[in-house]
Amino acid sequence: MKSINPGDYATQPRLEPPAGYICVLRDVDSDKWRIEGARHPQALVEGVLAESESRFGVEVVSILKTDDLAASGAELYERHHAGLSDAWLRLDEYQVETLRRSILRIDAHPSHYLGLKAAGQSTPAVNKGRRGRRAASQRRLDRWGFPKSDGPRQPLY
Repeated sequence: MKSINPGDYATQPRLEPPAGYICVLRDVDSDKWRIEGARHPQALVEGVLAESESRFGVEVVSILKTDDLAASGAELYERHHAGLSDAWLRLDEYQVETLRRSILRIDAHPSHYLGLKAAGQSTPAVNKGRRGRRAASQRRLDRWGFPKSDGPRQPLY
């Protein structure tokens, strides 16, 4: 298996069976994890974002390219009792540490965050404060896709 930079998920070619990709995703809101096999990572990520109820998006943590997706999935299950699935998993600290030491190589590359703006969805509702509301086309967004503040930042207390 070859580890691929998660930021390059959209440029990876579609693979024909038996080859494929093992993708590790994390829902930012719920801190749930998903380990799923796919023929094309971009299609998988777009599908996950479209079905996600997350307000803050999804993080692509790891992508592994494999010549035999079924065999790699069986190896993953045999070694770590982690199966490929479209289910979201709630992992404790010990399980996440086990992932770090596993063949999934979740620390091989920096993860890639995808906010809702990247998925073509609207950004979460944000209180506009004293300045009133701007038209959606006039809003300035920060690097995470949230509206930029027009005034000084308020302390969080």
